Amino acid sequence: MNNSYELRRRRLVRLFAALTAVWAGVCCWLTVEHVRVRQQARESLLQRSRDISEAIALALRSGSPGLIREDRLNALLHELAGWDPLETVILLNANSEIVAMAGNPAQVDQATLRVDTTLWQPHRVIVVNPVDFGIQTDGDGGPARTTIVVPTDQSVMRRPPPPDGEPPPRPEPGAERSENARGDGPPRSERRRWSPFGRPPWMSEAEFEELRTRRGLHGVVLILSTAQLQSDLARDIHLRLLIAAIALVAVGGLGAAIHNWDKSARLTLRLLRSQQQNEHLKELNLAAAGLAHETRNPLNVVRGVAHMIRQDEALAGSVRERAGHIIEEIDVVTNRLNEFIKYSKPLEPRLAHCKLRDLAGQVRATLQTDWEDKGVAVAIEGEALEIEADETLLRQVLFNLLLNAIQFVPEGGRIVVGLHPRDRDTAALVVEDNGPGVPEDLRDEVLRPYFTTSADGSGLGLAVVRQICIAHGWTVRCDASPLGGARFTIAPLRITPAAEA
Repeated sequence: MNNSYELRRRRLVRLFAALTAVWAGVCCWLTVEHVRVRQQARESLLQRSRDISEAIALALRSGSPGLIREDRLNALLHELAGWDPLETVILLNANSEIVAMAGNPAQVDQATLRVDTTLWQPHRVIVVNPVDFGIQTDGDGGPARTTIVVPTDQSVMRRPPPPDGEPPPRPEPGAERSENARGDGPPRSERRRWSPFGRPPWMSEAEFEELRTRRGLHGVVLILSTAQLQSDLARDIHLRLLIAAIALVAVGGLGAAIHNWDKSARLTLRLLRSQQQNEHLKELNLAAAGLAHETRNPLNVVRGVAHMIRQDEALAGSVRERAGHIIEEIDVVTNRLNEFIKYSKPLEPRLAHCKLRDLAGQVRATLQTDWEDKGVAVAIEGEALEIEADETLLRQVLFNLLLNAIQFVPEGGRIVVGLHPRDRDTAALVVEDNGPGVPEDLRDEVLRPYFTTSADGSGLGLAVVRQICIAHGWTVRCDASPLGGARFTIAPLRITPAAEA
């Protein structure tokens, strides 16, 4: 027994360990997939930053080579700053100083602007120099030059006025002026030699280098919102948690199903064994009932001989008295055998319509001598109900309950048979008295075979009542009565349609 239980326990432990491992594998796969989705989402956001930087570079190249007006650049940046998820765009010079900015004012560490990096923060990501958009080459394939942000008034790119009292500089010999050139502009030959990437002739090299360092574009900083990314990742986490929960429920359900299947198989096996034992007990029961029946015949012979001895006047009085004792003991044994045969006989109720009140009255009349000798009052209360039952077996139930009550009530006691409807379709039969009652701890025992508190009882009367109730699908319950004694309730008795009509 213990070995079988230990084997089942080990099998269940291995089963649930395997199911737990399967669920853990599903959780690991969901975790790996979430990490992959997170990486893809971040890479998609960084690709978005590269696309925005390329758009800025394309816009810069579409204007004047090497130059861009500050008002046009600001308009471009403000338009780009409205693109989702871009929050702030910053253009830097060679010293990582801010040349132009649009969008939400951003607090960025100056040290961050000097390193090409990607800095992830709780609600935003800072991308420094995703592409190098500010470098261009001149049209002749010369060295790379920096795009310069020209102020709106373009004062830094114009020839400064001559000092007071000095004549304006004269053009070189042979230089022709354009028909539409202004009188204070540079000579045509001088403007042809000046490339937009080069230094204007009226600027010194130092001045031009200072202008290119201060106003030249060398880098870009993009600050993008991660709100959508966080929302997508949160939604992905919730979805995967839901999948994990469903997997847990599925694994738990599978484990419970396998456990229940194993338990059901064991219960089925036990049921088969119980059926075999019941068949064996039924055979023993029939054998015992047959033995009891066959025992009555010799007892009847002995009782007849004893009766003849008691009637023989020629014998001594002591002999006839002993023969009378033999007859009394044989009657006791015969009565117990009859009770045993009734209890052991298989019951197959033949249901029919029974008038319960009339049947109770007939049983009351049968026991009239018994209850009148003790001065007991037997009352029948309740409605005239018609129920569905085996009349013979129901008569036996009423007979045993009334006889049991008559035996235990004192002289001048009271017994009440109650017939009470419980609802539209069922009723209850109640037999109660004002006798000593049954202790609470013995109320279940009194319905078992061979249990009795009476010296003259066989212990089978109430057991037969319980057996008949089980055969009908009824229940019998013993509890305390308001009269002070015992109360036996039988229910539910099915009211027949004829009684309803």
